[in-house]
Amino acid sequence: MGIKGFWEVLTDHDSKHPESPIVKDVNIAELAAKHIDTYKRPYRIATKAIREGSHRTSNPSEKQILYRALRYAKLGIQCLFVFDGPKRPRKRHGEHVYNIKWDSKLTKETLRAIGVPCWYAPGEAEAECAALQREGHVDAVFSNDGDSFMFGATTVMTFKYDDGKKKSNDMVCLVKADDLRKQFQGIDQEGICLFALLTGNDYDTEGLPQCGGVAAVEAVKAGFGSSLTAAYHNKQLRQWKHALQEHFRTCGRPITVSNKATTKVSRESYWNNFVELDGLKDILTTRFNFSAQEFLAWLPQVLLVRRLLNNEDVEGLKLEIGRKISRKEFGSASVSSASYSSEALGLTERYLVTWPQNDTRDTSRIKDYAYEERLHADIVDKVLEAGGISTFATSKQGSKRKSADTSDHPRPCKQKKPARGSKSLDHIKQTLSEDALRKQPSTTKAPGTTCSQSKLVSTAPAVSTTAIHSEHIAEVGSRAIT
Repeated sequence: MGIKGFWEVLTDHDSKHPESPIVKDVNIAELAAKHIDTYKRPYRIATKAIREGSHRTSNPSEKQILYRALRYAKLGIQCLFVFDGPKRPRKRHGEHVYNIKWDSKLTKETLRAIGVPCWYAPGEAEAECAALQREGHVDAVFSNDGDSFMFGATTVMTFKYDDGKKKSNDMVCLVKADDLRKQFQGIDQEGICLFALLTGNDYDTEGLPQCGGVAAVEAVKAGFGSSLTAAYHNKQLRQWKHALQEHFRTCGRPITVSNKATTKVSRESYWNNFVELDGLKDILTTRFNFSAQEFLAWLPQVLLVRRLLNNEDVEGLKLEIGRKISRKEFGSASVSSASYSSEALGLTERYLVTWPQNDTRDTSRIKDYAYEERLHADIVDKVLEAGGISTFATSKQGSKRKSADTSDHPRPCKQKKPARGSKSLDHIKQTLSEDALRKQPSTTKAPGTTCSQSKLVSTAPAVSTTAIHSEHIAEVGSRAIT
């Protein structure tokens, strides 16, 4: 649920003030590339691990986490999934107060298998994500609501919906606390806490009766967020409530204020976990019905990007950089096509050919897999540069080879026309005679054989494949005579 009405207030502001939006649409590939270029390390995101919501054999909830982690890993983004801890406060849903106790064993096993770290919060996972971002261990918090700002986060990322329905795979919405403070006076962490108390949140879904987002923003702008903190420490909450009631009365709003009470991550080694390929194969095939082709569509590039970002045995990859790639999903980020050795990543022929294909063929309806020694991928140039690969030098050498190849094979239409004079006329006559010889019957039938049994025997003299066509000869001849 999150903070009721929070995103609606932001989108309403952006629709009225498009020149200074708070919620900014950002291409995720561009964001990752710029961050690597500026800070010389990958962009890092902390997100709360969602609760298992289905017991279907395909595990759709865990599969969403898997695909999100794989998609971001392909772009050089490192994710940290945070799980709720035992001290998480009780949450209110309608009239029922509950405390979720769950341990997604499958999610944790899957994340560990692909080398994505997990983090266990002492209490609320979203509060832990905000603390990690505030301390600089991660660059942003990925959240569907505004709870992260209430817990003190300064940069929050959320889904971008295409046409308001489908989640975008290449665009996200980015909101920064600095932009909030510029557009809304008093919208800081204390102000957002007050907004959540007035409109409703995960711990009190009702909030203050008849108080919507607009009235809550007015109270925040009036400074009741910061004064609430001071009143709590000075034990003057009754006086604060009276002042808030007077504020609503002055604004003409019929709202009644009642007396109802209402780390290790900083180490680089923590992010570079070992990927156990055999265990990964077992999880992907038995729990997610992955075929060998689906595995190759996702995992090899993830392993390649991890190797490049860690600058680990890059020479062993036998990388070959091809042409530049320009696609909408990458935005303005510079991307190059690349081929690399599959065995260098541990993806040997034995590993892939022995894939349990029969278990997945009925569900995915795919063809049999054929092993390839070299794989291909589109890699962000900044990721390649992080691994010490110079994309500029490689593309420049490729252009030289291309120009050399074209010079060795001139096109027929580029041939020089014969010079004017008697020599060119003699040349034309000779060529015309050769053309006439070519039109003679070119095959003979052996005695005593049928047409199907006879062998083709050439009776015309050998003619160069670069001989000029008769139409072109006539044209050149007329020019030479004139």
